[in-house]
Amino acid sequence: MENALDVWNDLKEHFSQADLVRISELQQELYALKQESGSVTEFYSDLKLIWEELEIYL
Repeated sequence: MENALDVWNDLKEHFSQADLVRISELQQELYALKQESGSVTEFYSDLKLIWEELEIYL
């Protein structure tokens, strides 16, 4: 690495790959989420948590 820009670009590339993995995990959680025996409020809370975390990455 020759300068600070190279370091920052390397860090950005490294962490953006991890973001893609986390986005994929969140999407899988979202698709698998079911209300089952819980209340609508509990289901919505779980759904909203996933949406909010996804919003961070998108």
